Amino acid sequence: MQNTYTLRVEKMINEGIALGKLGQGIKVMVPYGVKDDILEVKIIKKKTDYWIGSIKEIKSPSPLRASPPCPYFGACGGCQWQMVDYKYQPVLKKELVVDSFRHIAGMSDIPILDTIPSLKSFHYRNKVQLPLKMTGPNRVIMGFYKRDTHFIIDIDECLLHIQKFNGIIENAKKYIAQRGLSIYDERKHTGAVRNFTIRGSERTGETLIVMVTTRDYLSRHTARDLMDMDSSIFGVVENVNPDYGNTIFGDMSSIRSGVSYYHEKIKNFTFVVSATSFFQINTDVAEEMVKTLEDTFKDIGEVGTIIDAYSGVGLFSISLARFAGKVLALEISPESSNAASKNVKINNKTNVEIITGDADEILSSLGRAEVLMLDPPRKGIGVGVLKYIEDQKPPYLFYFSCNPATLARDVQNIVEMGYDIEFIQPFDMFPQTYHVETLTYLKKKQTFLEKSKDSQ
Repeated sequence: MQNTYTLRVEKMINEGIALGKLGQGIKVMVPYGVKDDILEVKIIKKKTDYWIGSIKEIKSPSPLRASPPCPYFGACGGCQWQMVDYKYQPVLKKELVVDSFRHIAGMSDIPILDTIPSLKSFHYRNKVQLPLKMTGPNRVIMGFYKRDTHFIIDIDECLLHIQKFNGIIENAKKYIAQRGLSIYDERKHTGAVRNFTIRGSERTGETLIVMVTTRDYLSRHTARDLMDMDSSIFGVVENVNPDYGNTIFGDMSSIRSGVSYYHEKIKNFTFVVSATSFFQINTDVAEEMVKTLEDTFKDIGEVGTIIDAYSGVGLFSISLARFAGKVLALEISPESSNAASKNVKINNKTNVEIITGDADEILSSLGRAEVLMLDPPRKGIGVGVLKYIEDQKPPYLFYFSCNPATLARDVQNIVEMGYDIEFIQPFDMFPQTYHVETLTYLKKKQTFLEKSKDSQ
């Protein structure tokens, strides 16, 4: 029975996988294929609606294809698109957004703008999270999981995060092994150290280390040694996560040496970013997002109230405060909320109020705002947020999303409540991966009475 076929890749789809069709119309999904490749593909799994293949030979490479510079690419699951020339990645990401709105929301004639690229295509990530494993006496590996597995690919260097982090990783591996620190074994659920996270800023030169452990384990002596690895390290924090599962951070963090945060600069604002708080992974692109919002608000003008429903450490709340009488910043994470309060003081934004809690539960009690900002996790917005939009009908909505599928679903629901899409702006927050950040700007449709009032 035939198991090898030649096909042309038609497009890139969800998860960054290439899609082609065989002569009989069978869809074939191929990891690491590129749009317009002609491939010889070995079929490794046949499902009802599609087949999954692996590349046996690239018969004719796509003009979009590039040589991946990373020696771990293909084995490591940290990135998926190094085989795509960077100048084409923003184009393909726009196509992913277009595809999601067409197939999920049934929308095709909508204003999706060209993707704003990242200033850096490598060395842009301001956070790296590395699982660890003990593989022998005084032998520790740290790296990234192989795609769709929990097998750790040991790395000496990663091309995605801030370059300075590589030296810290190298020294940390040696130190942890020499000290014989207890390393977590996820199969046996034994051991202490389960993750090594580095966060930091190239703009301020500050770095923070977060060691995730299963229990209170990290001594102050060890923390001071870790701080001594690099002059940029301002603090070492221990985060305790005793639970089974894939969630990296637990609920409890404590300072083991130095401070529990680093500073980041966006435009003329300064932000405290704490150990486990949310902050955009690509600082340059985060600044482009702020610029896009500011340009749009110049057309809207000053408003009474902005509600920032997933505010994190207050990036958008603080950046947009000058356009509003008051800003209500909602954040479910107490640590992010605490950092946001510090940032309000640092940036002297007296009209920003930080509220800790779940937007789904809190919004209904806050009354109508002229502007609602949304930047939810990948799962999208909840029923409480949708109900608020339906009941209060804020005139302007801004929805940031890192998941085109849930964005398309939610925007379809919002449009059905009486909103028009003004524009959809993708940003390449995550070069060398299939991930894309997208801003959708929506305005409430005017009723006949509202139009008549405006014309008077």
